[in-house]
Amino acid sequence: MKQKIARLPLISEVLNSEIIDSQETLLNILKARGINVTQATLSRDLRKLNATKVALPSGGFRYKVFPNQTEISHHEVAKYTSSRLRNSDQANQDILSFAISNNLVVIKTRNGCAGALAFDIDMLGFPEIIGTIPGTDTLLVVIDENLSREQIIRLLLEIIPDAITNEATINISQNRRRR
Repeated sequence: MKQKIARLPLISEVLNSEIIDSQETLLNILKARGINVTQATLSRDLRKLNATKVALPSGGFRYKVFPNQTEISHHEVAKYTSSRLRNSDQANQDILSFAISNNLVVIKTRNGCAGALAFDIDMLGFPEIIGTIPGTDTLLVVIDENLSREQIIRLLLEIIPDAITNEATINISQNRRRR
């Protein structure tokens, strides 16, 4: 128990001061500092710390420790995420295309980028967004069914304006019934 109490602040410090892209890298750093843990224990520690992999503006990913909900409000997380999405050239490069069908938005991304984008969109807390389902290179965003296509486009422009230069970049699918 004493080891865990000493280990968690060290892991948090390392993750927030260095760019760590894998648990293996973190295990090696901890080992160099005299702390030997298994990968399973490290995974549990990362969950306990609320550590999450986030996309880097320069590409790739890193682990980041986010404070507990009691320490930071959802609004503060949304403000951070919103500014990161709106000002990140990398986020805009990661998004390849959009398609809208009724209340579903399919966002194609570069390989491995859909999860980070889904996390960022979820953290914004828009009530019109029911949820996101990320794959490796595709993100499904479920929007409130009462929104029109134009309202959905405006919502997307609010979330990621630089990724959508105009409505022509969005594939608006028409649900046509086959007769």
